[in-house]
Amino acid sequence: MQPSCVFPIAEGIEVKTASERVLKARRMLLELLMARCPESKVLQDMAEDLGLRKTRFKLNADPDKCILCGLCVRVCEEVWQARALGFVGRGKARRVEFPFGVKPDFCKECNTCIDLCPMTITPCPGPMKTGEEYLCAQCASQVSMAENMPDTCVLCDLGQGFQCARQTGQV
Repeated sequence: MQPSCVFPIAEGIEVKTASERVLKARRMLLELLMARCPESKVLQDMAEDLGLRKTRFKLNADPDKCILCGLCVRVCEEVWQARALGFVGRGKARRVEFPFGVKPDFCKECNTCIDLCPMTITPCPGPMKTGEEYLCAQCASQVSMAENMPDTCVLCDLGQGFQCARQTGQV
């Protein structure tokens, strides 16, 4: 399998985005992401869409985990052209961080990174307790973030590290 977004375009190419093989791979990736971050509303909704009701992996109820989707890094670089965020480390140590762990002067403090983060959307039934992790499958809502709505923010460590206005109580 090849990601279609980076595969060279050619005459007569056939791209299958919903074959059983592709869906099976998506379910496996989603199971791994859910094991890392079962509290993610976005991942819960994706699991519902793919019919995933259980995972073969142990779930970790750490709401501070990042799913490493890169949305915050991309919006900072591509929309705001600030490049104030980036990936640091490899493997289990990989994380999103400011360069050298220090907030740079060129950070625009727009909080778009926080707004786009799938881990800052509060799960439907609320935070899970350690040892009681589960796939909720209670809804299949669309992901949406409303500006200046503190009830959609779980005040994650990501926001604390970026001096998010919601985290510091300025909103």
